[in-house]
Amino acid sequence: MKNALTTIFWWLRDRVFPVAQPYSPEELRADSERRAAQQKDWEERVAALPAKEEALVQYLSACKTALEDENHRQQSVDARLTTSIGLSSIAGTIVFGTMLTNIPRSPSVVPWLMLLSLGYLILQLVSAIRAGIRGLERRAYDAMPVIDLLPTGKEAPAYYCRRRIEQFFAVLLQNQDQNNAKVTQMAVAHRATKNFVGGLVIFAALAGIHYVVDRPADDLENRLKTDHVLRELLRGPQGQSGPAGPQGPQGPPGSTPAVPMPAGGAQLPATNKPNQKR
Repeated sequence: MKNALTTIFWWLRDRVFPVAQPYSPEELRADSERRAAQQKDWEERVAALPAKEEALVQYLSACKTALEDENHRQQSVDARLTTSIGLSSIAGTIVFGTMLTNIPRSPSVVPWLMLLSLGYLILQLVSAIRAGIRGLERRAYDAMPVIDLLPTGKEAPAYYCRRRIEQFFAVLLQNQDQNNAKVTQMAVAHRATKNFVGGLVIFAALAGIHYVVDRPADDLENRLKTDHVLRELLRGPQGQSGPAGPQGPQGPPGSTPAVPMPAGGAQLPATNKPNQKR
């Protein structure tokens, strides 16, 4: 029951904020026993090697090739972690820009869900960048001592090859442990990237729903219709009324008085209609 709850907990945590899962005491004990068995098996195989120098040289070359492959593995993991940090930084810039400029302000639920999804995206970016940085941290790698590259004055070639073969096991095993720790952080960054892609799909769906269902009307038009103070500010200050003009001829009630045209094309006299307010 405890193992099942632990598995569920780490599954949920990987979907919220992925981190490297620590080893349990049982796993640490099993790993220690496995290493002891490998060390014993290696010593037995080295002791069973033939005494011929030609055969030992071939085995020593195979050990060198294995160590070079492990070095190439380290370089490959470092390159992937560096790429993950670069892509996460670019995605983070886009997410923060979207959050600061394009999130609509509305009392409905959808914009709040959009903000929540953006927060989830930020968590995944932080997890991916954190894993990349931890994977690229400085680590101590064992190497063959420089003095051991040459045999001692009275050391036979066969004993020299055998001694080098014995040393390669410890160096290779330590380098594998360091690279495995890097791979673990790369897996965490990969999990966070997958979560980011899933959250991005959810955010896009919420944005589409908001555009179709909760699309707000023109804010400026609504404010002009409802805000009396804003309308007065846009209309500007009102001028004083001008002087009234001469009164026109009186006609029968309900009729429009005819205004005679002045001779010589002169302009019509001003009516008694007051000037319009500006």
